[in-house]
Amino acid sequence: MSRVDPVARRDPDTGYLAHGRWYPDPYAWMERLDDPQTTAWVAAQEAATRRVLDAVPDRDRLRALVQRATAYPRRSRPTRSVRGGLLGAT
Repeated sequence: MSRVDPVARRDPDTGYLAHGRWYPDPYAWMERLDDPQTTAWVAAQEAATRRVLDAVPDRDRLRALVQRATAYPRRSRPTRSVRGGLLGAT
């Protein structure tokens, strides 16, 4: 299967100024999530991803194996108490 990824437009004129230096950011347009170009690119990327994932043989069995391997009680990370000491995970 040949893969065709959507082409992301590069805008060489966009960027930002920080500490007196210009940093190019040719993909800044992708940060505008409600922009029609962004939503079109995301839809094309999702379609390309779906084509690849749907072509994986025995994918349902692999998904079940991963779900079974990761099915265990979750614990939170340790948090700091008011006095600054570490409390246990919950």
